Amino acid sequence: MTDDERRPTDWPDDRLVDAFVARASMRPTPADLAEASLERVRESSPRSTSRFDLRSIGALAAAAIVIAVGAIAIGQRPVEPANQPTMALGLPVVSVSEAIAIHDTDPTDREIAVRGYFSPALPLPCPAPDLRTSENPIRLDCPLMTQWLLENPERLVTRSSDSTAGRAPDGPAFHPVFPFIDMSAVSAAVRNDDPVELVVIGHFHDRRGDPDTALCGATAVANCDSFVVDGIHSVAGTRVASSTVIDLEPWPPEMRREPTWTPDDVDRLVTRAVPSFAILSRVALPGHRIRQLEPSLGTGALNIIDRPIAWVITGLDPSTSGGPPVRRTFLIVDGTAEAYETAPWDVEPNIGFVPFALVSLPLASPEPSGVAAEPITLDLVDLDGRHLSVEIVDESGLLVSAAPVPPGTPNDVPTPGNDVAVSQVADHANEIRLSWVGGVCDGPVRFTIRPDRRTIFQEAFPSAGDPGRVCIAIGIPRSLTLTFSEPAPASEVEIVKSSAPLSPAPSESPIVSTVVGEAITVGAAIEHRDNHLDDMEIAVKGWLVALAVECLGTPAPPVSPAEQHCGDGLVWLSEEPPTPVRRGLVQPEPPAFVLLIRPETYLQVAVQPGQPSEVIVLGHFDDHRAAQCPTDQVETCRRNFLVDALLDARQPSLDLNAIENLVLDPTLVTVARAADAERVATATLGGGSTVLAAFAVSGNSVAEFEPQAAEAKELASAAAVWIVRYLDVGIEERPVLKTKLMIDRPVGSLGRFVCFPTLDGLACRVATVN
Repeated sequence: MTDDERRPTDWPDDRLVDAFVARASMRPTPADLAEASLERVRESSPRSTSRFDLRSIGALAAAAIVIAVGAIAIGQRPVEPANQPTMALGLPVVSVSEAIAIHDTDPTDREIAVRGYFSPALPLPCPAPDLRTSENPIRLDCPLMTQWLLENPERLVTRSSDSTAGRAPDGPAFHPVFPFIDMSAVSAAVRNDDPVELVVIGHFHDRRGDPDTALCGATAVANCDSFVVDGIHSVAGTRVASSTVIDLEPWPPEMRREPTWTPDDVDRLVTRAVPSFAILSRVALPGHRIRQLEPSLGTGALNIIDRPIAWVITGLDPSTSGGPPVRRTFLIVDGTAEAYETAPWDVEPNIGFVPFALVSLPLASPEPSGVAAEPITLDLVDLDGRHLSVEIVDESGLLVSAAPVPPGTPNDVPTPGNDVAVSQVADHANEIRLSWVGGVCDGPVRFTIRPDRRTIFQEAFPSAGDPGRVCIAIGIPRSLTLTFSEPAPASEVEIVKSSAPLSPAPSESPIVSTVVGEAITVGAAIEHRDNHLDDMEIAVKGWLVALAVECLGTPAPPVSPAEQHCGDGLVWLSEEPPTPVRRGLVQPEPPAFVLLIRPETYLQVAVQPGQPSEVIVLGHFDDHRAAQCPTDQVETCRRNFLVDALLDARQPSLDLNAIENLVLDPTLVTVARAADAERVATATLGGGSTVLAAFAVSGNSVAEFEPQAAEAKELASAAAVWIVRYLDVGIEERPVLKTKLMIDRPVGSLGRFVCFPTLDGLACRVATVN
């Protein structure tokens, strides 16, 4: 508002804004504002008297918000549309207006894929929510009523030096919510308040907004009738990975717990149960915070609030009737076989969840491998709070889970001095219980399950405590449960005692130390880049810093994976821990450099904006694909660091199963397996090379991963192409990442057409398969 001849005023814009903000802070928003606004919309709407219009629900509230934050924006900036997919994970992609029609005519919560333009919520001065009493993650509280998915690329926000203005959409639009969905790719793509094109997968009429459950308050229809996003399929035409959010910060005075499982472990567990399952999102939360995602469990139902960590996995399962895929959501207690699936409210026990059986579903091959999997570490706590670390090593390939038995649970515990007792868990043929009586000064214990599954080695290690302390002679009951993928008769299990010195874990991964040498510092890596620029594979130790900031790169789709672009966001490797600020993190101080993480990059740790972690990155400068960058960007691309593996600095390791099970396109069906492609790719090396990626893509998208593949029409026209990346020492006696591509065929003919990038172009030949 400014002075003019019609209505002089002494209230300039900045004074007016300050007045409204001050008044808003003193006078909270009426609890019935949303319902009253909705009722006024219903009464005035010429379309229908029996249902509301999604676009109109937020219009009145948004108009009121505009007054509070600044002048109404009147200009629009057109946004160029990106690629427009027609299908997303087996679902036809519909427009925003078509989605609104589905909402108005279909009362079910069926899953749909919607293409639209996302306009984020306005930065309003909203009251801080009380997470302990938060009603519902899909509730349209402040400022979500200003967050839209638009039919057209309307610009709803205008900023000036002293105000931010917003308005309601002109065209079809509705409010989306993203409960515990990773939004980093979206944040990186939003520029200058322009809406960004998204394809999202989700649903209306969410079960958590059902009026009969009262989970969303008395005004459930007005507050919780949003579009709930289960997964983001693409951002600005670029496919994004399924969402992973691991938020383990507890509410005081609870202790922070670390998960037993990784996201890859959870994925394998779920996809063993539902082989065709396409995961949209996975969330890990402390049990006592489960109400933030599943309010029906926040009162203590199923005792989830007493569990250390719970995983919630949502995805699509193709319909057995041949129809479109259906949404399924699973809740799994970390490190156990305890699992549940969402169910209609009228299904007993009327809490929206029913038990889901994971016990009979193996996590690994049913044939014993003879090779130990990653150890499982359990923390056994007795009634007096004393802790004992127990490590489980499975060499049988049949162990599904291991879990401590809560102290005080009745079981067959032997008398002090006896050996470990093995007993069958009642009514569970696949579960056995190991029980023993320990002492106050007991040290760590390791149980190794031999390949025959009938022999378990028991190793007891000395305590790391004060050797001079007095150990009181009292018996402490200890017990744990082992769950296998097949019947495990307790009578057939033999515990064999052995002794071994407690050897410290290696400080670095064997991959790091034996293939590329010990990890170097960030400063040393930068010196290597600046003085000896080449594509040698190196391991660099530092701090992973992901910044949730506006995209600063070029808006055009990259022509090469070696080019930095908006989809990367800003992910850095810093030599020193980053400096936290009030609203997250700032760009790290030198020495530091940007990391380019691609869809096929092996991730042992998740990239979480605002949550730095100490890592070891395995990768290289001077990637061979830099030659395909724009001419004026080739040298810049050569200096970019391509990450091939992102490892936890505390225990770096590569999981070959996770590498071989990477699926970038769930709709793609292949004849060969990743292991077959690996064998062909590394045949000339004797098959002993370190494989860092093995995945299949369609022929029409292979050039997105290897631009030179556009030169080979055989690859571009193939239904599926395997891409294998592996480390090779070569004649230069330095480790280099090599890439081979092959058309998907039966195993016997898989190697007939193998291509590999060179400086002179793509070389293709017929390979001999041993």
